[in-house]
Amino acid sequence: ADGRYWLAKQPASAAWDVIAVDAYRPPYIPFHLTTVEFFQLVRAHLTDDGVLAINVGRTAANFALVDALTATLAQVFPAVYVIDEPGPADDLGNSLVVATAQASTLAQFQHNVATIPETLPAEFRHFAQTAALQARVATAPAQTAIFTDDRAPVEEIVHGIILDFFAGP
Repeated sequence: ADGRYWLAKQPASAAWDVIAVDAYRPPYIPFHLTTVEFFQLVRAHLTDDGVLAINVGRTAANFALVDALTATLAQVFPAVYVIDEPGPADDLGNSLVVATAQASTLAQFQHNVATIPETLPAEFRHFAQTAALQARVATAPAQTAIFTDDRAPVEEIVHGIILDFFAGP
C-alpha cells in the first residue's frame, strides 16, 4: 500500500513515536514521500516526542538528495539530523535523516539515541550508540530546492548522483 495514502486515511487522533520512510524502488524514493505536504502529514501523526526517520541514498561525494530532503524537512520540523553510514570513499552509501517533532540540540539527540532500552538486542544498542556519535545537525546549502507536491525533482537529482558516481573523480 502507498504509505502517504494510508497515513492520510488514519484518524487525526492516530499518532506514533516513530515513522520510518524506507520506500525505494531502487534507486529512487517516490517523490510524493519527499515533499513539504507529506512531511506535514507525517508530523500531524507523530506524538509530541515523535521522530521521522528516512533512509537516503548518496555517494561519498554527492549529498544532493540528502541536502534536498533536509532542507525540505526543516520547513516542517524544528530539528533535523543526519547520520552518515561510513563507507569507502568510492562507494555508494546511505544517510539516515531524522527529524524531531520537538526542538532539540545535537547533544540531546545524541543522548536520546545512545540511551535506548536495555531490553533491545545488543547489536541494536551497539548500532545506536555508534550512530549517536556520528550524528550531525543537518545543514543544506542556502540555494537548496524545497520539495513540494508541485515540484520534487527526485529522479533528476538521483540521475545526477548516478552520473557522478560512474564518471568518477
